[in-house]
Amino acid sequence: NQDVMTPLEMFLSNYQSSPADSLKEADLNILTEAVNLLWNLVEASPTAFNLFTSSTLFDFTLSLLAVESNVYLVVGVLSLLSAACDQNSAASKKVLAYQSRIEALLSHPTSLKLRINSALLLATILEDSIFESPVFPSLVQTLDSTLRTDVRKQICDWSSSAPVSEDMEMEVEGGQDDQNLKECEDQLSSQQTALEILTNLCSLGEDGDNWENVESEEEDEADVGDEMEGEGVQN
Repeated sequence: NQDVMTPLEMFLSNYQSSPADSLKEADLNILTEAVNLLWNLVEASPTAFNLFTSSTLFDFTLSLLAVESNVYLVVGVLSLLSAACDQNSAASKKVLAYQSRIEALLSHPTSLKLRINSALLLATILEDSIFESPVFPSLVQTLDSTLRTDVRKQICDWSSSAPVSEDMEMEVEGGQDDQNLKECEDQLSSQQTALEILTNLCSLGEDGDNWENVESEEEDEADVGDEMEGEGVQN
């Protein structure tokens, strides 16, 4: 991991001195690949996790949230930061300084991936306080709209419109077909992320004590109701 991280850090350091809005499209595409590679390393390796969160690359990654011309770069940055902030209060504290920017991405008008990945990062850095945060209703709305989409129908529509070659293999080359396939992939990925967020939200709190208290209270109320009904029958 050290051998992979060292050249990756050296490569990314070439961009650190350049303002994010001055980077060309080719640079942004290369950065997207580098950020996605870094994300995979941080998720898979504690060594990469520690190296990244303690380096200047972390601050540089935060600056890339301001890039508006490349959606997939920002999506990669959001995913990378979510992995880096998982159970890491020091990293979360740094990212909280950019909370307003992340909240703005939560209501992005065109990109579902930006909305759902910003929701993941907000849920990660706010932890238990997410439930009292003013952004919580917007986050829930994002999850709801993501999961309500009928992906099966979307995939069926795409597969029925994709041209089929003589050997019955789908041909996905071509502008519109490629775009439709990418939308299906993004929707599936976003729904998976939405389910992960819901799982994390349900696991927050005092190890389920609150849920147990609610259940026991409901059971007690049911028992009292049964007893009253029994007494009524006897009378």
